[in-house]
This record gives sequence, structure tokens and C-alpha cells, in this order.
Amino acid sequence: MIELDYNTWFCDRNLKELPVHFVKTGTPATNERIIWILEKFTGRFHIGSPDFFGLKTGYVAFEDPKEALFYDLRWS
Repeated sequence: MIELDYNTWFCDRNLKELPVHFVKTGTPATNERIIWILEKFTGRFHIGSPDFFGLKTGYVAFEDPKEALFYDLRWS
């Protein structure tokens, strides 16, 4: 029997506001990458708007620094 991770399926992991302790990545956010985040990670994250910080593309910030590093390594 497969055990479900209830945090992955029943919690809102995409936070609306960026907490100060989240680690912002340097790799832009796209729809494909967001789907990948939802499938591969279990922690909380924040997707920022493109105009925030004067960026041309959106960004992703993670609560877990290991997830931020893995995202950057995968998509950079």
C-alpha cells in the first residue's frame, strides 16, 4: 500500500506572500517548472511576480534551501 504525504496533497504549499526566511532562486519560473515543483517537492514555496525586484520573469523561492538548490541545478 502506498502511503500518502498529506502535506503534499491537502495543504496549500504555494504561499501568496514571500516570508523573509525563504531562499529565492535565480532561475525564472515557467508553467513547466511549476508543475515540476508540484510533482517533485513536498515543501512550501512562493512564486513571485515578474515586476517584483525589477525582474523580467517570475521567480521561485523555497522554504527548504535544499529544494532551492535542486531547482536551480535542474533548470539552470
